[in-house]
Amino acid sequence: MTHDMPEVCVVAAGQVMAWAPDKAIPVLGKLVVEWLRKDPRKGYVAVRTEAKARLYDHFGIKDFDQNKLIEPLKAFGINLPRQPEGGSF
Repeated sequence: MTHDMPEVCVVAAGQVMAWAPDKAIPVLGKLVVEWLRKDPRKGYVAVRTEAKARLYDHFGIKDFDQNKLIEPLKAFGINLPRQPEGGSF
């Protein structure tokens, strides 16, 4: 989960989520926050989307509202910015 390529980290964290979510959630949360403004041509949008999808699933968020991840991630030391109404997946 510490690989230089975020694509590898998101897959590894997704696998670890099944048996050690306390280790995977901070990795996925950081990927969501750190890759918010990266160049989408380099695949980082897919990394962010995949990380959020795994977090939504874990926390039981069915409507893909990123703002509902703010409090759960805060418990892991991740400060996710609030998304305006109608924000992206």
